[in-house]
Amino acid sequence: MILIPGELIAVLTFPGVILHEFAHKIACNLLDIKINQICYFQAKNPSGYVIHEPPNTIFESLLITIMPIIIGYGCAAFIALITNDLATNFLWWVGMWFSFSLSMHALSSSEDVDNLWAYLRGQRFILEHEGQYVEISYTSPLTWRIVLYPLGTIIKIISALRVLWADAIISYFLIFAVIRVSG
Repeated sequence: MILIPGELIAVLTFPGVILHEFAHKIACNLLDIKINQICYFQAKNPSGYVIHEPPNTIFESLLITIMPIIIGYGCAAFIALITNDLATNFLWWVGMWFSFSLSMHALSSSEDVDNLWAYLRGQRFILEHEGQYVEISYTSPLTWRIVLYPLGTIIKIISALRVLWADAIISYFLIFAVIRVSG
């Protein structure tokens, strides 16, 4: 297994980092959740972040978690599709890099997964917010936690597999499938 620093990967695929954080912003705006701070990209860990108020429901947490997946893979597939029709070799490579970079950062980060997982498990924990510590109780109806637990588990497993390059493998196969289908 090749070990490449995460900061280097983020710099090489920075459009994906920016889109990932923008997708979180879109979800927060749709849900009317106050955003306290946004960093779309920086060349250190974390490469980007959106600090927002805690979601009120498990569905809000789920939407904030999966919005980068939906938007990231959707945009990556669309760009791969239109790029595949380009005759110019240079533009094809640029388009594929752009598509790959968006796809690489579509998966949920460990922080995203931890936030969703807190709702699924009905956890309570102390959160540092604006210099003060606040106890947050992530409770949600047991029925919905049971229904959404398998989805949360899949997201958690795939996120954990990032250390084995799951994000790169998924990105490669997504782009390859789009190219193959578009002919």
